[in-house]
Amino acid sequence: MFPYIIMNFIISLFSFKEIIAPKYLNKILSFVLLLILILFVGLRYKVGGDWGSYDLIYYEVSKRSFSEFIYNLDSLFYALNYFISLMDLENGFILVNFTVSIFVFISFYRFIIFNDLNPISFVIFFPFVIMVIMGYTKQSIALSFLFLILSLNLDQSKLKTLILSIFAGFFHFSGFFLSLIILNNFFKKNKDKNFINNYTKIIIILILLSLVIMIYLSNDKIIQKLIYFLNNYSSTMSLIRNFPIFLSCALLIIYREFFKNVIKNYNFYFKLSIFGILIYFSTYFFSTISDRLLVYLIPLTVIVFSKLFMYFSSKYLKFIYLFGVNIFFICFLFGWLTLGNSGNSWLPYDILFEPKSKNDFYKSLIKDLPRFEFVYEPKR
Repeated sequence: MFPYIIMNFIISLFSFKEIIAPKYLNKILSFVLLLILILFVGLRYKVGGDWGSYDLIYYEVSKRSFSEFIYNLDSLFYALNYFISLMDLENGFILVNFTVSIFVFISFYRFIIFNDLNPISFVIFFPFVIMVIMGYTKQSIALSFLFLILSLNLDQSKLKTLILSIFAGFFHFSGFFLSLIILNNFFKKNKDKNFINNYTKIIIILILLSLVIMIYLSNDKIIQKLIYFLNNYSSTMSLIRNFPIFLSCALLIIYREFFKNVIKNYNFYFKLSIFGILIYFSTYFFSTISDRLLVYLIPLTVIVFSKLFMYFSSKYLKFIYLFGVNIFFICFLFGWLTLGNSGNSWLPYDILFEPKSKNDFYKSLIKDLPRFEFVYEPKR
């Protein structure tokens, strides 16, 4: 638990910079936090609810030929594991996590820069880093592609959005549904001479994408998997775990006049907030499936709580809001870790290498890190 407390303390400390330090430091501080988080997430060992499943995937892929799994669901994730396994590293699976961690946080950095978000965004994102990025590895890659999509002008970048969605889908099947984002303002009037040509291309690609999804759905494995999840799995903590997402959706609707002037792609986020509320309450019926869909509302949650800081004019009110946000998300994270059914999968936090003494730390780092050959015996 102690490493999570330290990380939360660092992130909370940085967030108060918004009151006491100039705005131009945002990019620098965000970059420093990203480096810390990349190491924290990328070098973890046996931490996360699905660690065993992904470790098994890496082991199985390393023993098979490329052609045996390239047509599987989530084929690009298998390909990533396969190419890293070719390096024949002792702890190659850690390199998979480290690579994913780099991609996730670079995408998130692009997202916060495009949307001009303050360091408060890290306070909001950190609990989801623990629950999602350090748990659902494949879906966290799809989420990263969503961060990249939401770093674009959605009305002018429909083709890019579609391409990124396709890549996301080949890492995690649910990523294909990100392509629905291009329907935002799809029939909006456009005076561009190339309007018909551009939309014809998009419609053709959509048809091809639909064929890909139909092929996937015709696969008995995915149908069996959906039925298995519906019959055997339920995220009992889903309503609690996704409460900040529900709250952000409600806040965006309540303060829509304010958010209309401070959020890029506002129309999309407004529609998404309505969809999010419906999905949130659908967890009563489709617990795990709804829970996984709500993962894609994390960007909305980050934007709403980050931008709401601007609603307050005085430093006193801003300080109260910032303090309240920190307390809320700290309680949210540690409440989930200690009370959640699967919270123990994230405890204790273990890093890849553990030198015997502080004096051996730098020797261990220099010797082991370049080769990814570590002795990792987690403390008990």
